[in-house]
Amino acid sequence: MISGKVAVGGLRSGIEPFIEQLAAPIATPGGGSAAAASGAMAAGLANMVASMSRGKKAYLQHEARLSEAIARLGQLREELKSAIDADAESYNLVMKAYRAAKESSDGEGAINSALKQATSVPLGVAERAVEVAQIAENLKPLTNPNMKSDLTTAIALATAALTGAHGKCRDQSGIAEGRGFCEANQKPGRCAKGIAQGLMRFSSLPPPLIFPCKPRFLARSNDEPRYAL
Repeated sequence: MISGKVAVGGLRSGIEPFIEQLAAPIATPGGGSAAAASGAMAAGLANMVASMSRGKKAYLQHEARLSEAIARLGQLREELKSAIDADAESYNLVMKAYRAAKESSDGEGAINSALKQATSVPLGVAERAVEVAQIAENLKPLTNPNMKSDLTTAIALATAALTGAHGKCRDQSGIAEGRGFCEANQKPGRCAKGIAQGLMRFSSLPPPLIFPCKPRFLARSNDEPRYAL
């Protein structure tokens, strides 16, 4: 139970169950859920910094921009928190589809559908992590300089989320490509370019290591193409 910023039993009690679930010798939750949690923490930290500067006399000229950042970070935080469970659930659905395929005439279709969903979740995490990192970066000149380290931590957490989700996308899209429903050599979509730019800007890894392949077309959702790196 958490009241304000104090968890009953200490802050450790709030995060310890999730950490222990990550440590357990079972597949979920795994790296995808951890990436989403990292992104959610990044959004939370950036939100804290913006909220503690909003309304203060020294930052009144930035009131509108701070309010906008707080509103957006709140949305991103909730979406990233939802992705913690969504990633684990999507993996479990893939495993279920593989098991069911042995006794179903439409087993291949079910597997392909599950794999597409399993790729879309980390892709969404990566997209949101880029946005969180960018907002945190933009907050630096608008907020209390004594809280710069909090924004630095937020950007580091968002970068970890982005890097982890990118890796999960590559893993899943590689399986999908092997199953024949990825189309190679498509032009990069807007979201894929944003992820690539985010990786190169916010990660210390050299570009050849973090973006070694062309984006691959995966699926359409609401008539909008989605891409993975």
